[in-house]
Amino acid sequence: MKTISILGASSFVSISFIEFIQKYNEFELKLLCREKKKLNQLFYNKKIKIYFYEPRNIKSINKDFFKTDIIINFLGNYNDQSIEFPNYILPLLIFKESLSYNVRNWINLSSIGVYDKSFYKIDENTPENPINKYEKLKLKLDKDLINLSQTHNIKLIILRPSSIIGISMKSDYLRRLIQIVKFRLFFFIEDKNSIANLVNVEDLNSILFECIKSEDKNSNIYNISENISYADLIQIIKNRLQIYSKEIILTKKIAYLISFILFNKILSKSRIKNLTNKNYYSSKKLMEEYNFKFNHGIKKSLVKIIDEKYRICNN
Repeated sequence: MKTISILGASSFVSISFIEFIQKYNEFELKLLCREKKKLNQLFYNKKIKIYFYEPRNIKSINKDFFKTDIIINFLGNYNDQSIEFPNYILPLLIFKESLSYNVRNWINLSSIGVYDKSFYKIDENTPENPINKYEKLKLKLDKDLINLSQTHNIKLIILRPSSIIGISMKSDYLRRLIQIVKFRLFFFIEDKNSIANLVNVEDLNSILFECIKSEDKNSNIYNISENISYADLIQIIKNRLQIYSKEIILTKKIAYLISFILFNKILSKSRIKNLTNKNYYSSKKLMEEYNFKFNHGIKKSLVKIIDEKYRICNN
C-alpha cells in the first residue's frame, strides 16, 4: 500500500483529489494543513491521518508526515498579502525535510502562468517569463525543486495547470461571468477569438492518479489545460440558461474606459485581460506520454456550476 502525504490539504483542489483517491483502497493518506477542524469534519477514515502545523513553524509538523512514499504539494495562494511563505518557503522547506526520510517521489502543482505569454502556442519548451509575484514564486520553487531532485536522485513531476474549475471552487470568476451572461450584460472585446484556458478539477485528479501509479523513474514537467474560445464558452452558458442575446463587441479602449468610470468594479483590468487572451496552452506531451484524455472537460464542469447556481434540475 502506497502512502501519500499531501501539503495544502484544505484547498478546493486538494479536497477534490482526496475525495477522488479515497475510492481506491490501495493508498494511505497523510494530510497537512492549518485547518485541522475543517478536514476532520470532511474526512473520517482509518486510512487518512490529519496533521496540523503552526503557521511559519515547520518544526511543529509531526515527523510521521514525512514517512511516506510520495509528497504532493497543492499549496497555491495568490490572494494573501504575504504569498511568499505558502507558495515558496513552506513547500521548499518540507520537500527539503523529506530528504532526511528518503522520500523518493515528489509531485508539485505549479502554474501555467510561468511561461512567456508573448507566444501564441505555449508548450513545455516555451521560454519562461512570469509576470506577477505568484507566477514568479511558482517558477522559483520549480527551479529549486528541479535542482534538489537532480542532486538527490528524486523523481519530480511538475504539473502546470491552467485555471482549475469545479463546483466547489472558491474563485467566483465563472459564477460572475454566468451572472453577467444571464442578465445580458456580456460583451466581447476586440473580437470573438479570445481563448479561455481552463481545466476541470476531475481531469486534474485523473492525471495525478496516473502520475502516482506510474513506475517511470524519470522526472518531467507537464502542462494541463483545455482551450476554449470565449464564443463557445458563452454559448454553452446561454444554451444551459435558455436565453438569447445579441452579441456585442467593444474595442479595448472603450472597455478600459468603462472600467475606469465604474472604478474597476464590474469590469476589472484582470477581466479585460482574460477576455482578450489569445494564448493556447498545449497538453500534447501529457496526452501522448500518459495516453491522457480530457474525459470530464470544461463543458461538464461549467454545466454543473450553472445548475448549482441556478438550481436547474434535470428531468
